[in-house]
Amino acid sequence: MTLIITEFWGKARPVTNSAPAVHPLVAHCLDVAAVATLLPPRRGMALDPRVVGFLISLHDIGKFSRPFQAQAADHWPERYLGPVPARIPLAERHDAIGFYLLCELLADRLSHVLPQEKDGEAGWLRSDLVHLWSAVAGHHGLPPQQPGRLREDVVCARCCDAAGQFIDAMLEVFHPPAWPVPEGDVVRTAWHLAGLTTLADWIGSRQEWFPYVAATDVTDPAAYFWGHALPRASAALAAASLAGSAPAPFGGLRRLFPAVSRLTPIQQWAETVPLPDGPVLAIIEDLTGSGKTEAAVTLAHRLMATDRAEGVYVALPTMATANAMFGRLADAYRALFASDARPSLALAHGRADLDPRFAASIAPEVQLPASPRNSDPADEPAESHCAAWLAADRRRALLAQVGVGTLDQALLAILPVRHAMLRLQAITRKVLIVDEVHAFDPYMREELATLLRFHAALGGSAVLLSATLPHRLRKRLVDAFRNGLGARPGTLESQAYPLATMVGSGRTEETECAPRAGLPRRVTVTRLPDAIEAVERITAAERAGAAVVWVRNTVDDAQAGVAALRQCGLDPLVFHARFAMQDRLKIEAEVLSRFGCISDAAARRGVLVAT
Repeated sequence: MTLIITEFWGKARPVTNSAPAVHPLVAHCLDVAAVATLLPPRRGMALDPRVVGFLISLHDIGKFSRPFQAQAADHWPERYLGPVPARIPLAERHDAIGFYLLCELLADRLSHVLPQEKDGEAGWLRSDLVHLWSAVAGHHGLPPQQPGRLREDVVCARCCDAAGQFIDAMLEVFHPPAWPVPEGDVVRTAWHLAGLTTLADWIGSRQEWFPYVAATDVTDPAAYFWGHALPRASAALAAASLAGSAPAPFGGLRRLFPAVSRLTPIQQWAETVPLPDGPVLAIIEDLTGSGKTEAAVTLAHRLMATDRAEGVYVALPTMATANAMFGRLADAYRALFASDARPSLALAHGRADLDPRFAASIAPEVQLPASPRNSDPADEPAESHCAAWLAADRRRALLAQVGVGTLDQALLAILPVRHAMLRLQAITRKVLIVDEVHAFDPYMREELATLLRFHAALGGSAVLLSATLPHRLRKRLVDAFRNGLGARPGTLESQAYPLATMVGSGRTEETECAPRAGLPRRVTVTRLPDAIEAVERITAAERAGAAVVWVRNTVDDAQAGVAALRQCGLDPLVFHARFAMQDRLKIEAEVLSRFGCISDAAARRGVLVAT
C-alpha cells in the first residue's frame, strides 16, 4: 500500500542539484501535519492533537490527480497510472479537487473520525463538513471552488484508489478518535482550522527546514512522521519564532515600565480593574500624555498572564506613528514574557524593512535584500529580536508575539483578500491594541467594527485608545464586539471624561477617571484671516524662542508655506509624504529628537511645517 502512494510527488523545487528532485506527497503531508500538531493550541479550537494531525495531513490530497502529477512529467507515477498522457486537459486546481475527494468520493472512508448524522443520532451534517473541508483544502489563500463531477481524465479510478489508501495510511499514523460536532458555531472552528492549515503549510513547505527525501524514506509513514517530520517541525518552529513564549507573571505596570515613577489614574485603573471572564474589550479615553499606551500594555499583560492571549499587536493610523511606537515597545516588550523566553517583536507596514532599528533586530537566519544585517548572532541587539522568516513578509510579521504596525495590516483580515484567514488567526492569538481611534475615517471605523466582531467571535481581546471618542462611535464599537461574543448590545450611559469602559459578555462597566495631575490646560484659539498673517505670527513666535508647527492640508501648501517662511529669514523643518522613504525616516527621527518629550527648550526652538 505505502509503496504505491509514495510514487506520487508533492513538491518539486530543489535548492541544490544534490538533493532529490522532488519531495514525495506523503512526506510533504506529514511534514505539514507535524508542524500543525506542534504549533501552540489555538484558543477557541479545543482539538485532540491526533485529530489535528490527521485532518491537516489531508490538506493536499487533491494532488492525487492526473493534472497535478503531469506538472512534473519526469516524475509521473507511470508504474501506477500508466504512460504520461500526451495531453492533460485544463482542470480545477488541486485544492478544489481535494475538496471534492473529501466531501464526495471518499466521505465514507472518513466516517470513523467524522461520524455523520444518521437515524436520528447526532453527527456531522453535510453542511458542516463542507465548512470543515473547505478550511482544510483552501490553504492557498481562498476557499476552494466547489467543482461538479470530476472527469476520469482528472481523477481516474486509480487516483481515487491511491487517495483512499493515503487516508488509510494517515489513520494508521495518527489513530484519531471520533470527533463530535464542535459545540457552538462550526463556522468559527472552520476559521481557526483554515488559519492553522495555511500556517502549517507555509512552514512545512520550506525546503531549508524540510529537505526533500527519497520515496524509500516514506515507505513506513509512521516511522517518517515520528523519526523525521516531528524533529524537523520542532526545529522549524524555533527558527520561525513560533514555538510559543510563556508570559511572565503579572507584576504591575512598573515592572513593564520602570521609568514610570507615579501611576496616573488611568494606569491605576488598568492595573486593578476586574477583568470579565472570556474575551474583553477595554476602551480608554483620556488626554494626550496621560499614559494610555502603558495602561493598554498593562491590560494586555494581565490577559496574557491569565492565559487569554499569547502576545500583543499594536495598530496605529500611520507608518510614522507605528515607527515611534516600535521604538517605545522595543525597550519594554521582553518584560511581558518569562526570562528564558525569546519572543519576536515585528514591525508590520509597507516600509518596515527600511527602519534601521527593525532591520538590526532581525536574526541572520535569512538575509533580506538591501538591508543591513549583523553577521554574527552574538551581535544582535539585546533589546529586540525578530525571526527573519517573520520579518520577510507583512502577513507573517503579524504572527510575531509582539507586533507593531499600521491598522490596515489588521483590517485586511476581514476583507476579501488572499490569506485573510491567516491574518485573522494571527491577530486572534493576541490582544489587539488600536491607538488613536479618533483618527480614522468613517469607512475605516466600520471596518474596525467588523474586525472587533470577528476578533471577539474567535476568542480575542482588544483595547482601544483615543483622546476623544464620540458616544455614538463608542457604542458602535462596543456593540460590534458584543455581537461577536453572541451577547446583546451594551448600555452606555456615561458622558464623563476621562473615561474607561470595560466590556465582556455580561454587564458593561464605565469608570470615570481623574485627569493626570498637571495635564489639563487651556488653549487659546485665534482665527487668522489668511496665510500671510500666519507667516507673520509664526515669525514673531520663533524669534521669541517658541517651538511652532504649521499644519497644512496638502504637500503643495506645505511647500508654499516653507518658501514664504524662508523669505522671512527662517529655516523651517518640513515633513510630508512626498519625500523618499529613507529621507522621511531621517526627518521623522529629527522631529522626534528635536520636538519630542525628551528634548530641551533650547533644541526645541524652531518651526516645523508638515501635512
